[in-house]
Amino acid sequence: MTSRGVWVRVALGIAACGGATACRHSRRDARDEVLAKIPGSAIAVFASDGRALSHPRLRPVLDIVRPELPLGLGCVLDAGLTSRAIAIGVGSDGSITAAVDTETDPKCAVLSRIEPELWVATLGGDAIAARDHSVLASDALDRARPYLHDAPVAFTTTLPGGSLIATAKPEPLEAWLAYDTTEANAPVAERWMRARIDKLAGHPATAPFANVTLRRTDTQLVATLLDRGPSNGDLSLAVRTVLGWEHARPAVSDAPPTAPKQREVALGALRDALVTADVEPVMRAGLVIGLRFRAALPAYEIAAGDIAIAVDGRQMTSAPMFQAAVATALRSKAVQLTLERVDRSTARLRFVGSGQ
Repeated sequence: MTSRGVWVRVALGIAACGGATACRHSRRDARDEVLAKIPGSAIAVFASDGRALSHPRLRPVLDIVRPELPLGLGCVLDAGLTSRAIAIGVGSDGSITAAVDTETDPKCAVLSRIEPELWVATLGGDAIAARDHSVLASDALDRARPYLHDAPVAFTTTLPGGSLIATAKPEPLEAWLAYDTTEANAPVAERWMRARIDKLAGHPATAPFANVTLRRTDTQLVATLLDRGPSNGDLSLAVRTVLGWEHARPAVSDAPPTAPKQREVALGALRDALVTADVEPVMRAGLVIGLRFRAALPAYEIAAGDIAIAVDGRQMTSAPMFQAAVATALRSKAVQLTLERVDRSTARLRFVGSGQ
């Protein structure tokens, strides 16, 4: 489950037609309608089948992730549970577009009816839909599109180090995740994923879902949840446990992997910018996990809201500690910052130079 965490936490669905009455749309038709309303510029897309998400194994998970959703998506979630199809897109600016194909009035203030049985919500954005350029026409989603159309639960996103596709179905419980990355980042990502699998195996709540095979071929990693064993586990408890780990995440090694991005800079200017930066401690579960930048440092690819997790691998817990660590590191004419971005992705920036 990814952080962009995102981002797999937005879970909505499509319900099956009942009795002898024929469906107005096939699943593919319904998916086409909702996906057509998601802008092609979306960096994360979720599509689902309510028959899966209303399954007793997955429905409790929705209640657990509800507090993690942006304000306004709760009632969209409710609408999705009784719909034919749902799709959600997230833009690079954090804006969200959701489309729901449903026969009933969802009674959700953020949803607007644009066709008799099609409703759209936009949060943090102006355009209600991208009719001329949707995810259906996005070249970047060519590989993911079949899964968005047909899988009971499907998710794709662009990460700092590559792109990810994941699918799942509840009965029998099956899931797989494919991560396409760079040659430099592939071994880093593989180590991180194996560490996460080991962590799942080491906790009683998540152990039933740690029966995962991981295979790396060149720059692609594929993790598959095997269909033997997990049926006896409580998926909602496992998800609650994993979310608890994320909220309390103090360790740099527990952050999503990316290979360091290296830049040459004037070290004197960098030192002055970082030592005088306006930062504040960030606490999760009672622990300081890093220092948030109140103002952006665009010359160094640092945005307002980014959190400095570590300097040269050492976790930061106070402004004086951060200032001292930066000054010490730059004496060797290089420094590596580990940042948690606003979207909960992780960036590792390495700065080198010769000027003081």
